[in-house]
Amino acid sequence: MPRLAAFCQLVSPGGAWGPVPPESRGDGRPVLNRAFVGSWISGMALIIGLNLGLGALLLGRTLPGTILIAVGIAGLAWILATGSVARDEATPPGALPR
Repeated sequence: MPRLAAFCQLVSPGGAWGPVPPESRGDGRPVLNRAFVGSWISGMALIIGLNLGLGALLLGRTLPGTILIAVGIAGLAWILATGSVARDEATPPGALPR
């Protein structure tokens, strides 16, 4: 149990952790917040848009492929513009997370 408590203090995970002592739990921030949902949707648009767009272009379907690739690029632009790469407020921009 001490290793689990040390791990939880190190990464401060959100959510419900039953057997972890209360002093070792995260900082109380909700796991599912607006920034997370926006990042998730943008990431899905990036991955799915580029994959399906490239596949459509390879199969000769130019218009759907171009539209899907544009959706993927828009997802990437949103992620880069909002800076919603996984990092918390304590980590300065450009630094590696702990």
